[in-house]
Amino acid sequence: MQNKDSCSFCTELNQKYSATSPIKLTKLLKKIFSFKEQGIIEEINIASEYFTPIDDIIKNGWSDIIYSEFECNYCGKKFELSADTYHGNKNNAWVVK
Repeated sequence: MQNKDSCSFCTELNQKYSATSPIKLTKLLKKIFSFKEQGIIEEINIASEYFTPIDDIIKNGWSDIIYSEFECNYCGKKFELSADTYHGNKNNAWVVK
């Protein structure tokens, strides 16, 4: 199920968030984890070579590269999280697909 607009469950996530510092990335990860724990979003495309489970990041800290895709369980909206934590990157972000 896909919808161009977000639903009332994922509307807060329906914008780009830049994670240009460790503090911003940590806040973003906690927000994503919260939405996942509430059952609003789920991880998809977990077979990707760079896939990083959000549960592992929260429990063990982040790896050099973070890449995860999510989908809203209510409207089908898709999101992507990507970050190069080793080098740092101004493009580290949460984006709407």
